[in-house]
Amino acid sequence: MRQKFGWQAFTTVFGSPSAGKASPVSSVENQDGDVAGWPISSKDLVQEAQGVAESQKVSAPSGAQVGDAAAFAGVINLDGDLDDNSIQIGQNITVSGTVRGSGNVIRIAPTRNPQKIHIAIYGNNNKVTIGPRSLLQSMKVEIGSPRWRCSRARLKIGRGFSIGSRGRLILANSGNVMEIGDNCMFSSGITLRGGEYPHLLFDKNTGEYLDVSDGIFIGNHVWIGEGVFVSKAVTIPHECIVGAKSVVTKRFEEENCVIAGNPARIVKRGIQWVANEYSLASDFDAGQDSFEESNLRRINRAEAAHD
Repeated sequence: MRQKFGWQAFTTVFGSPSAGKASPVSSVENQDGDVAGWPISSKDLVQEAQGVAESQKVSAPSGAQVGDAAAFAGVINLDGDLDDNSIQIGQNITVSGTVRGSGNVIRIAPTRNPQKIHIAIYGNNNKVTIGPRSLLQSMKVEIGSPRWRCSRARLKIGRGFSIGSRGRLILANSGNVMEIGDNCMFSSGITLRGGEYPHLLFDKNTGEYLDVSDGIFIGNHVWIGEGVFVSKAVTIPHECIVGAKSVVTKRFEEENCVIAGNPARIVKRGIQWVANEYSLASDFDAGQDSFEESNLRRINRAEAAHD
């Protein structure tokens, strides 16, 4: 089941998205904030990624938009074709890496503390948007590669996102979609991979192409443990936890679950997680008394053992 989640991270910064899909327009984005120009054929998609199908290219504003206002006063250390792309980096964000191609969009909202992110884009009309109050820890975003370019991939991350060190988000196939909701907490060493291109995988008997990624969708307030690998065509619903070292390979539908294992499966239902005890009263007041009682019992046992 393909499940999408509401994503409002940029409604106050860039304007509310329209209710329906806008008609293709000749600009970097349509009214939904998506790269415009759909639909196109698979042949044109491949050609566009390689920079061949000029008729299908989306026109970009002249000059990368770098820090147009105080809200976008971040640091841009990108190599490549900046004049043909739209780049807006928020305050306290430093972005490094490479952009090769045209019509690409990078928008990262401001955050309170200095953060670094590495972005490598090879191809045309791809889009990266990250909401405010992020904790990025030098996260790497990889779209396409120097040899195998990617077209019309889309990464959206909501507000309040945090990730530990060595995080990688890989959109290898043209048309890859990766959406992460609000207030998600990712540990260290996490990889999300949207496809295997340029390597091709088929059913030997039928000839059916099997490496089809119709998107990775992660809901609001999802906690992903250390060393997790998320493959293409995955849904992790709201309020779930993914156990450390898990390999997630399919779509889940139940919220408030613990998902763990290789391949990952539901191991516990009906859970509610809170980032820390300081937000317990506001985020899950029903658990406060139980938490305090558990703490007191633990302290009393420790003191009794010491005596």
